Amino acid sequence: MLILLILFFFMNINNAEADMITLLGPVYVSKNHQLPAEKKSVFNFSASNPGEGVIIVRNGGDSGKDHRVGSASIILNGLEVAGPMDFNKNVDVLQYNVTFEPENEMDVVVRSCRDCEIEISVLAENSAPERPARPGF
Repeated sequence: MLILLILFFFMNINNAEADMITLLGPVYVSKNHQLPAEKKSVFNFSASNPGEGVIIVRNGGDSGKDHRVGSASIILNGLEVAGPMDFNKNVDVLQYNVTFEPENEMDVVVRSCRDCEIEISVLAENSAPERPARPGF
């Protein structure tokens, strides 16, 4: 009987498992040598389930290491997520835990490069539906 109770406990412990859904992206912010000192982009997106999520930044995007950003910033709903000190030519991928509102605004500024880009993906937790308890337990 004790073994059945232990099995029941572990089978139901993850009822609220979460997986990630894409809210935005991937989007690319690129700057070339013909642009002024910085490139600004604004992205607006909705979160059907406001709450926890992540912003993933690939420095250099699809263009690779030779096109990495030396300095950038990401502001989500008025709060700095990533600042200039987070970026340099040796940084490949950055990931930030964030909290989303129903409507979101992300401001991205890329600086300190001639021909560069960053790729940004915004993911949110998608709560899995609760699994019903197994009959007989």
